[in-house]
Amino acid sequence: MAAHHLQTSLKACFNKDCETFPTDIVLQFLLGFTFGNIAGMYLAQNYDRPTLSKKLEDLQKALDTKEKPPSS
Repeated sequence: MAAHHLQTSLKACFNKDCETFPTDIVLQFLLGFTFGNIAGMYLAQNYDRPTLSKKLEDLQKALDTKEKPPSS
């Protein structure tokens, strides 16, 4: 369905009747961009994400303290 709408819009654009086609794309981009930013800000403020550097330090310590098997 969406592909047909895009195809129809592109045909209209090639016929020099594309006054609304670019605005639809710009509006869709702006709405998606805005919603993505708002959702990202909400998640960043309200959920405790693990710190990657802390996890890597813990992993390095665990690997350093682990005994290596004796080689023959």
